[in-house]
Amino acid sequence: DDACDFLLKEVEARKDKGLFINKTEQVTSGFDFYLTSQKYLQQVGQLMHKKFGGVMKVSEQLFSRDSETSRDLFRVNVFIKLPDFAPRDILLINGVYIQVTQIIDKKIVGYNLHTWKKVSSLYDKYEIVARSDSFSSVQVVQKKPQLMVLHPETYQNAAVVNPKEVHHKEVLVKEIENKIYLVD
Repeated sequence: DDACDFLLKEVEARKDKGLFINKTEQVTSGFDFYLTSQKYLQQVGQLMHKKFGGVMKVSEQLFSRDSETSRDLFRVNVFIKLPDFAPRDILLINGVYIQVTQIIDKKIVGYNLHTWKKVSSLYDKYEIVARSDSFSSVQVVQKKPQLMVLHPETYQNAAVVNPKEVHHKEVLVKEIENKIYLVD
C-alpha cells in the first residue's frame, strides 16, 4: 500500500509535464501500472527501489516496427518485488532479533535488539517476529538499577531484557517469547 501510494503521488506531482498512469491492473502478485513515459518509469522505479528495497529488474520488450524507418520499437518494463516486511519490523536472522531501520536492495540495516548495536545483513533467510503496528506503548516504572515497565497485558512490573537509557515516561515495547524488549 505504501509503495502504491508513493507511485501515485510521484506521478501526480508530474502531471503538468504530461506524465500519467494510463492503466492499472491487479495481478496475482501485486499491480501493473502503465505510464506514459518510459524514461520516467525507470526513474520512479529506481526511487521506489531505493525507498522500499527488494528486487528490481529493467527489461525491454519488442513492441512493434516503424513502417517508415524500419526501426524496431521497444517498450520498457520495470519489475519491482518488494519484501514482505517494512522498516521498524522485527526479524529473526541467524538466531538474532533485529529491528529493521532501512532496506537496501537485498540487505537490511537495523539494530540487534539485545546489544543495540547497528547491524547489516542479507535477508535471504529470515522470520518475521513482529510488525511495528503490534508494539505496545507502556509506562516506565523504574529506571535504576534496572529498567522496569508495566507489562502491556497484565499491568504488572516487568523487567526489560534489553535496557538502554530512556528519558521518557512512556516507551514502546514488544513481548517476544515471554520477554519484554524495548523497541524504537
